[in-house]
Amino acid sequence: MLDAQQKAFEHFGGVCKRGIYDNLRTAVKKILKGHRRNLHEKFVRFCSHYLFESQFCSPAKGNEKGRVENKVGYIRRNFFVPTPHYNSLSELNDRLLSFCIGRSRASRHPEFKDKTCYEVYEKERESLISLPSYNFECSRTQHATVTPLCTAAFDNNRYSVPLEFKDKIVMVKGGAEEVSIVYDGKEIARHPRLYGFMQQSLDPYHYLSVLVRKPGAFRNGLPFRNWPLPTIFSEYRQLLSEKYENSDLYFVRTLILLKDWPLQEVVEAIRKAVAMGILGDSYILRLLRQSDEPAASNESISIRMELDRYSAKQREPGYYDEILRFGKEVKNI
Repeated sequence: MLDAQQKAFEHFGGVCKRGIYDNLRTAVKKILKGHRRNLHEKFVRFCSHYLFESQFCSPAKGNEKGRVENKVGYIRRNFFVPTPHYNSLSELNDRLLSFCIGRSRASRHPEFKDKTCYEVYEKERESLISLPSYNFECSRTQHATVTPLCTAAFDNNRYSVPLEFKDKIVMVKGGAEEVSIVYDGKEIARHPRLYGFMQQSLDPYHYLSVLVRKPGAFRNGLPFRNWPLPTIFSEYRQLLSEKYENSDLYFVRTLILLKDWPLQEVVEAIRKAVAMGILGDSYILRLLRQSDEPAASNESISIRMELDRYSAKQREPGYYDEILRFGKEVKNI
């Protein structure tokens, strides 16, 4: 709920001076006499951060926010019927926002007949409270112990962390769209938020160290199933199987390079290796290191020009005869 309001404030470019709410449980812990409410601490801090007043409707009095209910019904009938299908929640939100803006540009304002709703909205934006310099952190935070399977629990689901944090106590910050896992003040993992029950989000990069000891885990390990690697990896693996008997070991060692090298750089190195016909993790590693070496200078140097800077006076032949005859140390001239 807080995340949705924050996104609305960012879209409006400011904050309203007063927010009217129903008695939703994410904001109200208990309804007291009259208009008094026992509010959740985080909601109070959210209002204080954005400096607006919160006002709550009377229980079972839908008429106090009738315009809101009417707009919700209008959007439901005109946008969500028939049920739309999109690839992601963000795509759905983008289309819904475009729908709302388009309708507001085309609809006349009920009070100011000569203006559209969007034109009145733009005028009202000038009266909004300025946004603070930094956003409110709209997340729920809790501590969790990393399991032997390198996962941390949050809201009945599990999220993976790198292997080296096994058995550590981490801080899990759950937002509306993402879950961030922090250890010792540094973020160690980030996952899309899961809203099911007993689901898992396993990042294969967190389990690459397991492949060092158990190369066979790549075939059957749950984190590596449906790993969307670029197609060059499957081509490279096929070429390895044709050349080496223990091709899986070479392929897994190549995957382990992703711990220390960006995916795109490993992909480019594999492409070069396949083109040159050299297969194996050691060749891939050499190509990766070679890409980090500074390029050789192509500047041509004229040897004659460099030597012309120096000159030496030629000695008389008798000088050397004197050395051979007497073996005396001759002073430099």
